[in-house]
Amino acid sequence: MNKSNVDMFSENNVKPYNEDNEDELRINSSTVPFYLKNAKGQNNNDEDVESFQRRLDTLIVNFRGETMAEFMRTKKQLNNDSAQTLDAERRRFNTLLGVKQNEIEQLKESLANKTKGYEELNTRCEVMALWAGKAKTLLRIKFIQASAFNALKSYRDFQIHSRRVLEHRAR
Repeated sequence: MNKSNVDMFSENNVKPYNEDNEDELRINSSTVPFYLKNAKGQNNNDEDVESFQRRLDTLIVNFRGETMAEFMRTKKQLNNDSAQTLDAERRRFNTLLGVKQNEIEQLKESLANKTKGYEELNTRCEVMALWAGKAKTLLRIKFIQASAFNALKSYRDFQIHSRRVLEHRAR
């Protein structure tokens, strides 16, 4: 196999076929791959076919390897991205959890303070109710004492009046 055939199948020399570069291919026929020469009616030998098959097999194997390597890199990158996303979410949620736990602790403290205040107010209310009850009882006692005193005074006045009436009749 000569050097021109080897160069003809190199990766740098293979260009995709389209109608725009057909004229260029006719002018520079030394760089045209053999499969395009065949399409133009030029002869092809067995070495070119074997060389092309080997090159095609190599390209397929390389393509498969590169594809698998790219797939594995992509899969690894996706796994890394997933792990990073999970870690970021975990950190975010741990932060939110910490904030909520602090809020719960503050609310518990506030509840405890308010409960203590309410207990103090309740105690004060009970003391005031006790004093109000005692005052009411004392007022009743004073009222009963005043009623008794007035009744005794009226009785005494009646006794004095009765004595005077009896003395007046006795005269």
